[in-house]
Amino acid sequence: MGMEKCEKSGDADSASSDWLAQVGKLLDSNVRWVRGALTGTVVIAGAGICYYLYTVFRVFPGWTRFDRIEDIPQSYYDHKAKLPVNVLRVDKDSNELVVGHNPLFRRKSDGLTTSELTVSLYGVDYNSVTQPEDIKACNVWLQSNVLERPAVITLLSLRKHENSPHSIVGIMEARCAQDPWWKRLRRQSVAQRMCEQGLVLSQPEPNLQIKYMAELDALARMVEKAKRQKRGLWKVPAQSSSQTHAISGLSHRISKWFRFLRK
Repeated sequence: MGMEKCEKSGDADSASSDWLAQVGKLLDSNVRWVRGALTGTVVIAGAGICYYLYTVFRVFPGWTRFDRIEDIPQSYYDHKAKLPVNVLRVDKDSNELVVGHNPLFRRKSDGLTTSELTVSLYGVDYNSVTQPEDIKACNVWLQSNVLERPAVITLLSLRKHENSPHSIVGIMEARCAQDPWWKRLRRQSVAQRMCEQGLVLSQPEPNLQIKYMAELDALARMVEKAKRQKRGLWKVPAQSSSQTHAISGLSHRISKWFRFLRK
């Protein structure tokens, strides 16, 4: 039995070696065709990789610069494209952000005019801020944290206005300047940070509410947190010096009366 097993294993080894030898001879006799096949495979694979990178950078724009909102194709909104931008200024009346598109591979203006795109943060109720001091506080926070800083905007939709320029509805993520260093390690939603500070209220967009419930839930949690901590819109106003003096005088009189009654 042992001899038979050895003979069978020897026959298998010889068969495999014969097959490898035949393949080697076939390759040696067709070296030109083998080289051509390998070259074609490399070229096709390289073309596929280049096409994939092209589609990725078209969806997440790397070199197409937009100077106007009207220049952005609808496909960018459909694919939720992300635009790298720099925050240029903050509108004093509406607190909307004016940003400049800063493509990944096209840092210079190349002779073009300055790109200015108006952005409305998704889920932020700008109408909730009506008092002049609240509008000023929101404006000061935006200028101190995101002005002249790089950010990324996820395009969601285009908001058209009749008597004013159109604006982009999107989710802006940035590293806020006044945050601690561990929070600046990654970009955070500017809308969530504003709601957390109690500067604005959250409000869903009618056409985008179902798709972005996670962002709306996060904004609602930040608003509740600001309410509990009495921040921003829910901050308890400080009493004036005259009111403080009157209250202290009244408490002094009441304590004096109690001492008199005890006697």
